[in-house]
Amino acid sequence: MKITSRPNFWIPITIGMYLTAATALYLINNYTPAGQSSVEVVDHLKPFDNLIPDKASLQEGSSYYSYSKNAMAYHSSSGIQTGFIGTTGGFNCDTCSIKWIATHSDTDSRHRKYYITLPLWKIKNTTSIFWYTDSVKFHTENDQNYLRKVVTAQNKGNKHQTNYVADVPVKFAYDQTNQYLLIPVTKTTKNNIEIVLRIFGFALLAYLAYLIISFLNFIVDLSKGLAFTDKNIARLKLIAITLILYPFALFLLNQLMRVVFYNYFTSDVIMNKSVWQNSLEPIGIGLVFFLLYRAFAQGKSLKDEHDLTV
Repeated sequence: MKITSRPNFWIPITIGMYLTAATALYLINNYTPAGQSSVEVVDHLKPFDNLIPDKASLQEGSSYYSYSKNAMAYHSSSGIQTGFIGTTGGFNCDTCSIKWIATHSDTDSRHRKYYITLPLWKIKNTTSIFWYTDSVKFHTENDQNYLRKVVTAQNKGNKHQTNYVADVPVKFAYDQTNQYLLIPVTKTTKNNIEIVLRIFGFALLAYLAYLIISFLNFIVDLSKGLAFTDKNIARLKLIAITLILYPFALFLLNQLMRVVFYNYFTSDVIMNKSVWQNSLEPIGIGLVFFLLYRAFAQGKSLKDEHDLTV
């Protein structure tokens, strides 16, 4: 019996899919909407320092307001971080002096906050020299979080509209150092979330260890001359599917966070582009394993046909 092989179109199809994905991800990561060159805006609010100053430059007894309103003063509470959710906590007081904090931060519980972190969600960035055309600014005043943004109001008696800067209260907090959302929770909720995240982390590590062991067993079988076996084909297929689906699973989990915490989200909260920045590597490696899976599956098919002729 003569064995013939048909042309394998999986290689050009796979390469085409990867190039398409690479182009799409490049456009997503590098696209920046153009802000308006100018907008007539009425702004009567007092300015605030949106940058975190160097703590060393702050003199003892000076106001701690300008630092603490932009980020937690001390991340004194342990936390857990994953790719889409985590926990943190710290001491936060936007009206306390450094001298008071130095003597009371370890014992005072009134200003200790606990949060769920959403590392893949952020507020709009400034992409124009006129920040109010395409972004918002976060700040805290008297323990209330605000977004400073442009609000449009309809003038009475005419059809004209007025754009003015306003401080809009929001339920979420914001880590301006790491650029992600913070959902305020109680200490008990934070501890319970950490238990769930630890279980999830251990399960993920166990699955990762299983994939590594499967790949090592694949290498061992190759060294023994047992290449085209059902076990090896199943191993390659599992590794390929896992690597290809990982970025999309992370994206879906990120969207799930928006559904779960929808009460905290506003139209000014957007997805962080970093969700796709590291996606090409696992997808590319996954496609390589997918091609290996197809090659070994075809090799086993040819081997089985050859065995039937013997």
